[in-house]
Amino acid sequence: TAIASAAAAAAATAADVVCCEKNSILAGLSAELMGMNGFSETIRVAPALSSDLELAMLGWETGDRPGADVLVTEIFGDAPFSESVLPSLHHAFQVLACSSARCVPCGVRVVAA
Repeated sequence: TAIASAAAAAAATAADVVCCEKNSILAGLSAELMGMNGFSETIRVAPALSSDLELAMLGWETGDRPGADVLVTEIFGDAPFSESVLPSLHHAFQVLACSSARCVPCGVRVVAA
């Protein structure tokens, strides 16, 4: 899902797209796939959790790149509070995103019976 989202962002003229994949083998394969599809200049695959990243690691700490404009997450699944969703999103908005960043999806609804 993350890789497909990255390709869609790059195809929509995003200047710089970073995907996170904690499994280094999958990260390597994803980077290779991005290159095979012509996205190696636009999409970078970080072999890490997003919560392990800092702006300096992405080369965004200076100049006109104050952080990500859009955050896309696919960690919700059928258990919206699993996989440390809240700490991950908090880190992303506090450390990786610019002040006007948007998140996709922008919300979650929990229904209990």
